[in-house]
Amino acid sequence: MKKLAFVLLAAIPALVNAQISDDFNDGNDTGWTRYDPIGSHPQLPDIATFTLEGGGYRIQTAPSPLPGTVGPGRAGSLRADVSYTDFYMSVDIINWDTNLNQAFGLLARCTQIGLGATDGYSFTWDRGGRDIDISVFTNEVPAGAPGQAGSDRADLVQGKSYRMTFSGKGTILVGEIYELPNLDTPMARLTADSDAWPSGVGGLIVYDNGNQANPARTDTTFDNFFSHTFKPPRLKIEVLPFEYQISWPADPPNYVLQYCTDLGVNWTDITEDIVEADGRRSYFDSTVSEKRYYRLRP
Repeated sequence: MKKLAFVLLAAIPALVNAQISDDFNDGNDTGWTRYDPIGSHPQLPDIATFTLEGGGYRIQTAPSPLPGTVGPGRAGSLRADVSYTDFYMSVDIINWDTNLNQAFGLLARCTQIGLGATDGYSFTWDRGGRDIDISVFTNEVPAGAPGQAGSDRADLVQGKSYRMTFSGKGTILVGEIYELPNLDTPMARLTADSDAWPSGVGGLIVYDNGNQANPARTDTTFDNFFSHTFKPPRLKIEVLPFEYQISWPADPPNYVLQYCTDLGVNWTDITEDIVEADGRRSYFDSTVSEKRYYRLRP
């Protein structure tokens, strides 16, 4: 058997235009628009608290002062600088108060932001049902998005970290949750089909899922937010008996595989000998004389 050269998968280069990413390590939420709908009422106090600590973004709310009038405690933070039609978003959940019956997750295609006015979609995990939900909300009133299918059960465990992803292409919405570091197989995955809202901004949300008689707090810490118009493809490497297989999703189609031998100084496009099957593209490398580093470029 030939001795194969070592192959390292390089990071995907930075995407441009509609990409947003924030790991919150700078200790601020510059670029975010804080969303405290109850606190925006001129006769009610602010109930939301936004804290940057330990490289995370912690969003908390006090109990709603008038749940029967202005609804349950809720708050979020939006990236109002980019409006998406097709979208892909992800965020890591690194801590939450397990004693609270709260929901938390991602917002998408939001418009008319304000108390009793916000329209859009949400993808959340619900502590009460220990499941994930895709919701369509009109004037801040949520309802289950139509045509939901898939596995919604997700038993999150305190002390572990999870990644939530939410995507929309046309009317098709997909929500997934992964236990980190495994990003290959989701713990739970839902799809829905809704044409209610065609475009808007996205961000983060926490929501009191208790009842009006006993309004409660919310408390969740987020990290590593990312959004774009599509999910960036990830390279996968498999060691075969006499070669390496480097593969990636065929959609989006405009990504080009590159390699180098000098730790990322001089990259060369690979445009020949690419095989496409079952929605993936593959390149087979039997190089034995040099190390190679691979990446995708848009």
